[in-house]
Amino acid sequence: MKIDHDIIMKNSYELSLLKNRLDIVIDSLFSTSVNAVFDVYNSDMRSLCITKNQLFISGGCIASYLQRKRINDYDVYFTSSSISDNVYNWLTVGTGKKYVEKIHPDYYGQKGVNAITLIDKYHNVPIQLIFRESGPPNDITKTFDFTHCTAFYYTGNLWISKLIFHCIIHKILHVNNTNGVRVDRISKFLDRGYIRI
Repeated sequence: MKIDHDIIMKNSYELSLLKNRLDIVIDSLFSTSVNAVFDVYNSDMRSLCITKNQLFISGGCIASYLQRKRINDYDVYFTSSSISDNVYNWLTVGTGKKYVEKIHPDYYGQKGVNAITLIDKYHNVPIQLIFRESGPPNDITKTFDFTHCTAFYYTGNLWISKLIFHCIIHKILHVNNTNGVRVDRISKFLDRGYIRI
C-alpha cells in the first residue's frame, strides 16, 4: 500500500478542527452544567477523583469526522481499570444512574457491559463511556480490529499516524488486530464503501 507521506501536513487544518471538537467533548463531561456527568461541583463525582487525563476518545468518530460523515457517537475510554470500575459502579448502582440513557451489553467479552450511553450529548451526538476494556490508549487501540479506528485523542493531543489517516481518507479496511475481526464488522464497513486489502 503506497502512502502519501505528506498526507498529515496537507490536512493539518482539518485535523486541528477535529482536535478542537474532541477537546470540547471531553470538557463537556466535566462542565458545571446540570447534565455534566463529571461535574466538578458534584460531591459524589469528586470522590471518584477522575480527571481529564484519565479519559481518551477513540473509534469511529474520528474517521467519520475526517470523511465528512455524520458522527454516530463519541467513544470515551478510561486509562485505568480502577477508574473505569469506580465510574461503572457509580453509574449503575450509585447516584450516577440519573446520567445513564442506555446500557449496552458486551456480547463478546467478559465484563458484562460494553458501554453506557450518557444522557448528556455533544451537539445531539451521544457520548458513550466504554467499559469493555481500559488502559493506556496505545494498549487499547492495539486491540481494535481495523486501523482506521485506532486514532485517538488524549491529553489535548490527536494521535494519528500516516497509515491511519490514509486508511480513513481512502476507506481502506486494513486489519489492525486479527483477534478482534468479526464478520459483522467486516460487513458493516464494506457496506459503508470500505475496500478490503
